[in-house]
Formats: sequence, structure tokens, C-alpha cells
Amino acid sequence: MRSTPNASRRWENSPSTKPGAIQFGDRRINSITSLEIETWMADLEVKIGQRKVTLSASTRRGIVIVASKVFRYALKHRLINANPCAVVDKPSVLREEPVFLRPEQVNTIAEWLDDVAPYGLVVRFAAYTGLRPGELEALRIRDINFLRRHVEIRRQAQCTPGVGWEYITPKSARSVRDVPLTAGLLVALREHVEQHPHRADPDGLLWPGRRKGGAPGARAPLSYDVPFRHASAHRGTSSPLWRLSGSSQSSGTPSATSRAPALLPVTTSAPWPSG
Repeated sequence: MRSTPNASRRWENSPSTKPGAIQFGDRRINSITSLEIETWMADLEVKIGQRKVTLSASTRRGIVIVASKVFRYALKHRLINANPCAVVDKPSVLREEPVFLRPEQVNTIAEWLDDVAPYGLVVRFAAYTGLRPGELEALRIRDINFLRRHVEIRRQAQCTPGVGWEYITPKSARSVRDVPLTAGLLVALREHVEQHPHRADPDGLLWPGRRKGGAPGARAPLSYDVPFRHASAHRGTSSPLWRLSGSSQSSGTPSATSRAPALLPVTTSAPWPSG
């Protein structure tokens, strides 16, 4: 685990670690038994802040995996004689088959969103590249390499309640990569950068975010000084169009996996011609 202040805050506030800190934070690690771990996992309804949260099977599974890593580290250094998590059954997670939009569906949604520029381009970009939400949110102008015709993934964004926006390294070493771009997408990106108000700043945010507030009955304007949030864009802009596009998933935010791009769960087939 990275021993930085930001990493420490993420550790303390993460839903995968905060329950353990609440339950066992003042205990000596060699005093925790497997029966206590099992009871804790079976009754994992925790109070975070002022609201009770019943954690999903996926989150509870992640919690026991994180806890097991801590105990394995202690076992490695002979601080304990056994890992109490080793005999605890992890919660089963039923994974639904992902639904991917067809290229023509992506084009339909992107054309509708062209009126909310640059969200139409964002949809096409996400559909073709398959970037994770945090990777899409972290993009800077300099990450588009027009000479080599690719986008460089070097960081991901993370917004933590009470902390704000942080830019951290991607999930794994393999996540640091260069994703090729088609000629059509490069043309659109060049036009986008040319009209960007911070085009002279390589560190400028590539996509605009939505300002807070707004007049009654109207949304606040987009701003390149505000970080782009894929969840906000999905809920307020793209989600209402899903049903019209023929997708059965008309609500909710897609999971952040390499198979589920940031705004829409679509195929990675290029919706634009490659030439």
C-alpha cells in the first residue's frame, strides 16, 4: 500500500476498509479470531457518517480480500500464527452478462448529444477506446498524441467525499498504456482541441465538467475549469436517451471495467470508419 497522505485518506475513507477500521481499529492484530471475522462479515451493516449502509455482496467480498491481505502481511512478518480470513467463506457475487450497444446505437446517442458539445465526442471516444471512467476523467490535452495517433493513459481520477479530486496511478502496470485512435476520431479531437479555451496549456483538462447550480428549469453551463464526471454526464445527459436507442439498460451507471467504457457499455468496435 502506498504510504502517502492521499493514500492514507483513501484507506481510511474507502468503503472496502472503513468497516474494518471501525470494527477492529483498536485491537491487537494477533487477538482477532476467524470466528470474529466470520461474525463480522455475516452482520456487515455499518454506520458510515449519519446513514446506515447495507453493503452489497461484491463490496463485502472486497472487504474480506483487503482484510486478508493485511493478515497475510502480518503472517509474513511473524506477527501472527495464522491468517483468520483464510477459513472464512467469501460472499458469492452473481455477475450479470454485460449488454453492449451496437455501433449504430452509439452513433444515434452521440448524434443526439452533439447538441451538448462535446458530449457527442465523449460518447464516441469512450465507445471506441473502452477507457475506464476514472481514466476518461483524468485526460489532459497532452495525453492526445496526434503524431503517434494514440491516447496515452498515465493516470486516473478519483473523487473522494470530504477530500475532493485526486489523480492517482492506474489500477495496474498493464493499465498504463497507449490506445490507438482512428483517423476520424483524430480529426474530431483536433477540432475539439483547437476550440478549447486552454489549448495552449498541455495540462488543461480535455473534457469540461458541469458547474453547480443553474437557473430554475435549466442546467448549469459546462466549464473546462471543472473536472468532468462521467456519472453526472450519464445521469443528466446520456441516460435519458438509452431507452430511445433500444438499450434495455436505461438507468444506472455502467461498471468501471475494461469491458465497460466510461459512459456507455458498448462494443469496442469503432463506430467511425478507420480511414
